[in-house]
Amino acid sequence: MEHSQNSLCVFVHGNLTKDDKQRPKYIKLLEHPFIKMYEEREVSVADYVCKVLDQYKDTTGLEHTVS
Repeated sequence: MEHSQNSLCVFVHGNLTKDDKQRPKYIKLLEHPFIKMYEEREVSVADYVCKVLDQYKDTTGLEHTVS
């Protein structure tokens, strides 16, 4: 997990470069290890959202509803 967090930080830092001439271009971003890591994994956005909403419910006591 620590490796993916570090990789995410490097990815975000590169994207936040103010000077657009210094900022990585799209093709370079698609080659970044953080993006490549998720090309090889099966990721369920729905499962992630449900997990986040369940955590929110646990911390606030509020229920979430899905329309």
